Formats: sequence, C-alpha cells, structure tokens
Amino acid sequence: MHVDVKRLIHPNEVKSSLAITLGIPEKEGDLNVSLWQKLLVAEHSPTDQVLYKITITDIPYCTAMQLRTHSVGTRHFIQSQRKHKNRESRPQGELVNHEVILNPRALINISKVRLCNKAHRKVRTVLAMIKNALFESDEYDNKLALCMTPKCSWLGWCPEVRPCGNISVYRPLFTLPDMLKRIGKVEE
Repeated sequence: MHVDVKRLIHPNEVKSSLAITLGIPEKEGDLNVSLWQKLLVAEHSPTDQVLYKITITDIPYCTAMQLRTHSVGTRHFIQSQRKHKNRESRPQGELVNHEVILNPRALINISKVRLCNKAHRKVRTVLAMIKNALFESDEYDNKLALCMTPKCSWLGWCPEVRPCGNISVYRPLFTLPDMLKRIGKVEE
C-alpha cells in the first residue's frame, strides 16, 4: 500500500475569508502558522477551503469502503469492481486504488474515529501513513498532522461503548483550558 498526499489549495488562500469572518482588513504576507493551528483547532470555517488530494494505491477494497463512509467534506473515487462479470464473488481484500479530495476538518474528523485503537488495523495504518506524509511536508501540514489524533485525545476520555483501555497511551492533544488559551480566550 502506498499513500500520496498533495495539497491542492494552500492555507494562504483562506486569508480573505478569514478577514471577512473576523471583520478585519486582510493582512499582507503569508498566513501565520500558529494562527493556522488555532483555526484548525477551533474548526473555523475558512479552513474548509483548503483541499488535499490523497491517493492510496493497493488498498484492500474493504478498507477503502470503511474510509468511504466518511462523506462530510470529502469526495471519494474508488476503483470499481464492475469490470468483473461476477463482482459479488470478488474478495473483500482485493487491492484497489482510492483517491479522496477533502478539507482539513474532514481529515481531522476521520482521524478522530479511524486512529482509535478500536478501529480496524488496516484503516489505522492508512491514517498513520497520511499523517506521516503531512509531517514530511511544510509547517502548515505539520500543524494539521498534529491535529490528527483519536477522539479520546481531543476529549480527554474515551467515548467508546467498550473502551480499549489504553486511554493512558494518548495524552490529550489539547485540554479545554489549553484550547481556549490557544485561541486567545483566556489570559496566560
């Protein structure tokens, strides 16, 4: 399995929308990277304009189908099995190609569910490969990768009906006071 992550629209493209939503004049230069992280954590709507194309080659069909269930902020393109006369008899583990166009918020939300220890191992592997690819990119993508954690890291507790018991493995990425401090709602 191979994962290729390509950013189609840069975070700098959200500056005008950010200025409009905040009611301030648009600033010259690049978007501040720490502001970008605050926008991601706050789930601020201008971040939805940034788009990524993720291409996964040789992914098991059943794994691609699990990822396809995430439809908000995404558009999936999965290799069809229609070419086979009796596609119902095709194995669920058959390797296919999968491409998805998505925004950062969608990727974070997918990660909250699919990086959980309760998620299928192969799906966790795909998300870990995407996260690693983002870490190997620029500082904007690094901030997005830092936000890709299981839901328990965001909440500080596990919402699963039958928790995995490994909550201590994950330190919360941001506690509520940390999140408020990062977006400027609480004085240091």
